[in-house]
Amino acid sequence: MIDAVTYERGSRFTRDAVFNDVSTVPTGPSAEGSDGPELDLTRGPSQVLPARVLTFVHETAPVLRLGLWVDPALFSPDEAEGFLTGLVRLLEAAATGDVPLAELTGVTGVRPVERDERWRRVDGSWVSPPEVAEVLSGALGGVPVHVAAEGPDEDGLTAFLACGDSPFTRSGRTRR
Repeated sequence: MIDAVTYERGSRFTRDAVFNDVSTVPTGPSAEGSDGPELDLTRGPSQVLPARVLTFVHETAPVLRLGLWVDPALFSPDEAEGFLTGLVRLLEAAATGDVPLAELTGVTGVRPVERDERWRRVDGSWVSPPEVAEVLSGALGGVPVHVAAEGPDEDGLTAFLACGDSPFTRSGRTRR
């Protein structure tokens, strides 16, 4: 099915986030004998997996033991470590009560992504139309491109491609 969807969409299907509880599957070393709740991080081997973020729960008692794989194109090793540390802090805080969204950064230590005014939320995803235009222009061999978020709620992107020697107008469209 994944291959069929890949063919139909023209892009490779990738799972953005996966959470697997494999705590009942006996694999890897046990945390038994651990002295307590200190955070112990170990980096594993590099692997290619069909996900952007993949979390495994290996053990829940006597201590929580998680595994995390992230796409190295999206996260550096230090960023992945910070993300996992933040996840553990969030789980610890959530175990004692609700964690208000406004307190998320303080609880996890993970800063939200900073976006300037060029970023738009389009169809549930954050995009930068100027960056989309730059990538599209590069893919088209340098053809000038303008990309705009359009629709009643900026719920879509429209790309305007220059043709011939027609320059873009202020609105991004070419004059004819």
